[in-house]
Parts: sequence; structure tokens; C-alpha cells
Amino acid sequence: MPQKVKARRAATEAANRCRPQAMSSWLEGVFESAGLSRSDSEAVAKNLTEAEERGIRSHGLILVPVYVERIRSGGIRGRYTMTVVREHGATLLLDGDGGPGQSLAFRATELAIAGARKLGSFYVGLRNGNHVGMLASYGLRAAEAGLACIVQTNSGPSLCAMRGRKRLLGNNALCFAAPCGTEPLVIDMATGMVACGKIRIAGLSGEMLPDPWILDAQGNPSRKPADLDAGGCVRPMGEHKGYALAVMIDILSALMAGGLPSLSVHNQRCAPEAPTGASQSFHAIDPERFAGRAFLEGAIDAYRNALREALPSDPRLPVLAPGDPEIELTRIARMEGIPVAGHIVEAMDAVADDLGQPIFSDSCEKCETWQ
Repeated sequence: MPQKVKARRAATEAANRCRPQAMSSWLEGVFESAGLSRSDSEAVAKNLTEAEERGIRSHGLILVPVYVERIRSGGIRGRYTMTVVREHGATLLLDGDGGPGQSLAFRATELAIAGARKLGSFYVGLRNGNHVGMLASYGLRAAEAGLACIVQTNSGPSLCAMRGRKRLLGNNALCFAAPCGTEPLVIDMATGMVACGKIRIAGLSGEMLPDPWILDAQGNPSRKPADLDAGGCVRPMGEHKGYALAVMIDILSALMAGGLPSLSVHNQRCAPEAPTGASQSFHAIDPERFAGRAFLEGAIDAYRNALREALPSDPRLPVLAPGDPEIELTRIARMEGIPVAGHIVEAMDAVADDLGQPIFSDSCEKCETWQ
């Protein structure tokens, strides 16, 4: 891309900022207009807005057109009933009936928190659901309630097996969160080298990938974003390690619950009329049953600070603790607004126009107007 075009696009992105509350309100209107209830729309909007706040653009506004199409086509059901399949001791199995993934996941998180407070540790399995977006939203809820939490999800095939060249596993994700005296510690990661949404964002921006994170349809390493949706696949993180983690998550989140492994989960972009059938697990742990919440929070704060104070290999780049970039980006977003790329603004305006909703760009402000 010519330098002048890059500079113009960078200037446009810097100029578009949206206050988190304005973004969330706009998203609620969009999803309600598409066919979700008010409460379901709020849940999906909350998750996408938090992803944008934390700089996780792969799980933010870029998903809006996909979700709207799936709601209208029936893949995300506006009418559904989440049911209890089985409850025994410190375990609970739920069926999501193809409802909005975020609504199901927030409810499962609440049940895991309540169960852990009562029993010390509680494991919720959720099957027959949909894409749940950024897992950090659910981990944060548990950490803010004073609990440690592990959240896992599978998804439709996008990841190749180790030594493979075709899509086989989902880019299954894992999140760990724990309370701290300051900001909760949150670790949220996919098992592929990169989230699929990040690759598509690079494609929309006209950029090449910085590394050959994907394989093309012929099995060759590629830096071209378009190769992903042209029969390509994401490479596993660390090859055998990401591959093994993806399998582990499939077993703990899906097979344990009687759900579909990622090999059989629908890709949300390829089958908008069908629930993906994705599964999740939510394991909450109460530190009061162990060394105590106050001890854990202080210990994690000290641990995290020790990591930050480590000698850097490059003096220009300080050592970061896990989650530090997201903490800083959230702070900036809440003070200055969430930056939104010009092409994303245009895409959101198109969605709003199609639904007869207020255009998204009316919610944006020029960065120089922020005080």
C-alpha cells in the first residue's frame, strides 16, 4: 500500500473515537432490531464493547455483520430456552438451544460463581450454543467477584493439525482470570498462532500479515490474509503445543458435556442459518477455601510486579505482565474513547442503514474534541 494511503488511513482511524457507553447503546439497538430481546442484545453488546476497549478488535465490531446475518437467518436464535440437562454436586450441565452465545455464557458464569461461593469450586458445562466472543468478559466477572476462573470454548474448524495442511480443529480458546488488589489478572488466548478475526482485520486494512501465521490452500506458509478464507487454515501456536491445547479444550468443553467436537462445529460464516453447536466450560474457584482472597490478591500483585521489574532484553521495551496491554488500552479507551478504523465505521453505517437504525458514525467524535 502506498505510504500516502497508509498515512491517510492512519489519520482517519485516529480521528474516529467512540465512547464505550455510546458504542454499547448503538450495538444494543442493532441487535434488538435484528431480532434479539433487549436482555440478549445487552449481553452481546457488552461483550463486543469490552473487546474493543481492550484492543481485541478481532472480537469486536468486526463481528457485527456476521452476527446480524446469523440472527436474521436463524443461526443465532432469538427464541430459545437454556435448560439444565444434569446437576450433581459441584457440576452443572446446560443446553443452550442455539441462543446468543454471549447471553448463554454470562448466565453460565453467574451460575459458576454462585456454585463456587457455596461449594468452593464449581464446574459448568454448556453445549449446543454459539460463538461467545471474547472470553475475558466472563473471566473478568468471576475475578471481580473475588474468584479464580478458567473458561474454555471450542469453535468451528480453522486450525490445521500439527503436520497437517487442512482445517481440522477449531481455534479453540482458553481464559484464566484471578482477583488482584488492583486490576484482575486476565490471560485470554487462542490455540492458533493468531485469532482468525485479526487476520481478517489485516485483510480489510490492506496489510500483509507480519508472519506466516496461516497456510494457503496448497499447504504453503502465507502472509496473505485472503488465503485464510480461500481454503487456508491457521497454524497451531507453537505447533505441537497449540495443537495439543486445542484437543484438550475440545475434550473439556465439548466432549465432557456431550457436545460436538470442533471437527463437527459449524463455521459461523459458512452456515448462518444453523447454530454453530459450540460448547464452553466455566470453572470457578473460591480462594477463601484455600489461602484466602486477601492473601491471593496480595500474592498475585507482588508476583505481577516482580515480572514487570525484570530486566528487559531490550532496554527500549519494558517487561510486561500478562494482560498489561489490555489494562492500559482499557484505561485509555475509557478516558479518550475507543479508536475505530474508517473502514469499520463504514461497515457499521451500512449495517445500521440496512436495519433502519441510527448510523454508527453519529456516535463517533473527532479525537481533538475530547477533553
